[in-house]
Amino acid sequence: MKPFVFICMPITPRSVVKNHAVEFLENVRQGVLVAKELIELGACVYCPANDFVYWLVGAGPSMEQIYKQDLSLIQHSDALVVLPGWDSSENCRREINTARNGGLLVFFYPSEIEKIDTFIREWKGYSNG
Repeated sequence: MKPFVFICMPITPRSVVKNHAVEFLENVRQGVLVAKELIELGACVYCPANDFVYWLVGAGPSMEQIYKQDLSLIQHSDALVVLPGWDSSENCRREINTARNGGLLVFFYPSEIEKIDTFIREWKGYSNG
């Protein structure tokens, strides 16, 4: 069994100088690249950046429904990996608090990548299959 890791990341554009569409896509790209890295390390990963696909097919749940789902997924996770920019996101701060209150490990990427790697490799019952 692999550890289940939730990626905590800012998605909503906040810049006053950057095009918001470009910033949104940059945020999504960052989340997907980190998810790929964590999967390659051996984790099972949930990346909220993938939620935007709902709107691409015109079947999007509401933002409130998605956020409630995210909080529920955090409660079922083994760890939270927090991406840069989290401190400018109220939702990220809430997700970190939810994780800490639930006793989850919280890692900050990229500064704690070695700790994340160790956590994944030493996970109980881990197999990279």
